[in-house]
Amino acid sequence: LHVHTGTRTEQTTAQSLAKAVSELRRSDVAFPVAETLGIPQLRAGQEMPEAKVLVLYTGGTIGMKSVDGVYVPVAHYLPEAVRELPPLNDKAYVEAHYAGAAIKPLCLPPVRHMHKRVLYWVCALPIKYPRLMEGVGKLVFRAVVILIVEYHPLLDSSDMTFDDWIRIARDISASYDMFDGFVVLHGTDTMAYTSSVLSFMLENLRKPVVVTGAQIPICEVRSDGRDNFIGSLIIAGELIIPEVTLYFDNKLLRGNRAIKYDNFGLNAFISPNMQPLAHMEIDIKGDIQKNSLQLINPFSQFNFFRNVCVK
Repeated sequence: LHVHTGTRTEQTTAQSLAKAVSELRRSDVAFPVAETLGIPQLRAGQEMPEAKVLVLYTGGTIGMKSVDGVYVPVAHYLPEAVRELPPLNDKAYVEAHYAGAAIKPLCLPPVRHMHKRVLYWVCALPIKYPRLMEGVGKLVFRAVVILIVEYHPLLDSSDMTFDDWIRIARDISASYDMFDGFVVLHGTDTMAYTSSVLSFMLENLRKPVVVTGAQIPICEVRSDGRDNFIGSLIIAGELIIPEVTLYFDNKLLRGNRAIKYDNFGLNAFISPNMQPLAHMEIDIKGDIQKNSLQLINPFSQFNFFRNVCVK
């Protein structure tokens, strides 16, 4: 595994990374909430609670770099670049609360009507963080803290195999109790296959697993990748949709009901036999089809079903 610490990229193991992040402590530095965020429960000066999201970066166009006019995968490029993109990382918040952390998270800037900050790491490791389930399809308000883990080697999604699907599911399973949600960054060619397979491998989910990607890299001036990534982080950190989904072009599709039907358009994925589970509209909550969501069985336990993919 490779993880960007905030200053450099380091090679590590899941065990050592888990230990480092489990020891992560938030400082008590005051970081006021703007009065214009539309959060009735918080007064100016109060802070938003945090949600933690694990981002698994497998490869694909979303993280590619333009070299001589051609998009190419570049190791360690995406985690470093995301830290410098203001719409994707609130550097002031991270420095205020996690300046001394060995592995600094990333954090979505505050969004109007979001009641939580989303902290995230692009990396595969467990983080202990309790979560209160408030009901399927409900919006919970907190900051989203993010960790991005980069797989090695980065894959063109057309090269995805059974072993890669098992690896993704295994990493989610190993980190399941420590995160509030998961985002898988993936190439578009086989994204629908991956989301479908994961939906059968990850049984009795109580947390969102969102698969997304892009037609244009995230760091290009004109990019669908930023919106797809931000929307996926909001869903994984804010909404309680306990299943594997595919998010693209402001639509949230059930993971095993999505297909890619357009190689050149930004609206690349559709669900012919089922309406989208949600639309990301002006309201962050969007249009959630609550009657279509899978219900949480309070007596069932999450299970990583390994025998879906067999040779």
